[in-house]
Amino acid sequence: MPKAPSYSVSAEQTGRAIRTSDYGARYLQGVTVAKDNGTTGFGQVLAGTPMGRITATGKYRPCAKQAISQGATAAALPVSDAACFYVGDAVDVISTLGVVGSVNLVASAGDDTIEVVGRSRDGLAHTVALADPGANDAALGQTVTRAANGVATIQISLATGGDGSISSTVVQVIAELNRGEAGSLVYASLADGDDGTATTTAVDAAALAGGLAPGGTLLTNSTVSAVAKAANPNTVTVGSQITVVSGDVIRARDGSQTARGILDKTQSTYDRHASDLAQSAVYADVSAEIGWVGRYRQSLLPGYDSSLLVDLAGVDLGDDIRI
Repeated sequence: MPKAPSYSVSAEQTGRAIRTSDYGARYLQGVTVAKDNGTTGFGQVLAGTPMGRITATGKYRPCAKQAISQGATAAALPVSDAACFYVGDAVDVISTLGVVGSVNLVASAGDDTIEVVGRSRDGLAHTVALADPGANDAALGQTVTRAANGVATIQISLATGGDGSISSTVVQVIAELNRGEAGSLVYASLADGDDGTATTTAVDAAALAGGLAPGGTLLTNSTVSAVAKAANPNTVTVGSQITVVSGDVIRARDGSQTARGILDKTQSTYDRHASDLAQSAVYADVSAEIGWVGRYRQSLLPGYDSSLLVDLAGVDLGDDIRI
């Protein structure tokens, strides 16, 4: 493919003319496209690339938001297309479905462990306690109270014998946790390798941890250290290992995670000898910080290669783009 003609740009300028796109766009908006993220240059950005607006500068850059393509516990996060991410991007990773919280209770002198997980992906840190009632011949039972914020306190009152000593076994306590109101909030199971026949010991209240409501943040303000755009799958490497599932989202923090339009084939450049020199190109060389973003309706894109819209999957569409 021949390289488009180039023009020297003596100062940063923004294209101003409104013109018709080869794709049949309603109109084009001249914008200033950032040349880099402060660490890595954006280089050549292909036509059809969704573009987002950087909040701090008002400049545009490739829209940096992608769904995680498969589950992983890693720092290198798999995505379907990493083309719009660059080393040095500051990103968040968002849980789309939410995450259930969990806690382990060491419930016997023999270290039998009860694994407790939340029933809902609501981010609520319910607490669970196994209490010695301090009475003779007490029955195994439960008490559940809720705070105004929805967080529940689950207390299992352990059974005792005639001498007041605890008689409940670990498997009996698990059965009690899984019934009634407590069972509607949490699910309890015995850890692998334990038999649960030991007598339970009292356990202080412990809260479910690691839970997130849908839209909660799994990782905040992490710097991208590597981007594998030729690997299968593509990966974006963040600053620490996390657990993600298919459909979670990685997105830039600079505002460009919201698509504001699609980069058009028409590129306008400016220098001190001529104004608004236009050229037809299949990419924009953003080293000059000049570009065009089109606003489109799908019905106005006859023959448009829909594969170019892959980055719009899961993107928060702004008011400035219609597809």
